[in-house]
Amino acid sequence: MNAKIGKKDEYVETIGRHSAHKETNENGESATKAAREVVGIVKKKNQDSWFDNKCEKAIKQGNEVHKSYITRQTREREENFKVPRSDKICRRRKFEYQQLLNMEKEFNGNNAKNAHRFGKRLRRGYKPHTALCGDATGEIISDKKGLKTT
Repeated sequence: MNAKIGKKDEYVETIGRHSAHKETNENGESATKAAREVVGIVKKKNQDSWFDNKCEKAIKQGNEVHKSYITRQTREREENFKVPRSDKICRRRKFEYQQLLNMEKEFNGNNAKNAHRFGKRLRRGYKPHTALCGDATGEIISDKKGLKTT
């Protein structure tokens, strides 16, 4: 088609002199109108089971913070806007859901050891590895200059 459906009704010089713009636009509009009459407007359902009310609430809250920041940009609103709470909550939910699927897959494949490993990671959560050592006097060294590699 020459144009997006329902956007322009008249001839546009940039499209071309012998353009079928109006006819194709009317065809597209009539096709969508017929589809709406037959099927109706169906709201798309999110099929991801990890996406729940908590994620939806976090996204709505993030959108409200964003709207308030756009209307009046202050330092305080900018600080609130830069904290990605909804993204963090949804990513964590999705990660946990993927881990559960992996665990179930391992159990179904008779790999109980790997399945329990996934469960252990979920229970304990993420723990970053720290580079801490004790020196000869018993003090804890955390900077990389004090640590010697052998």
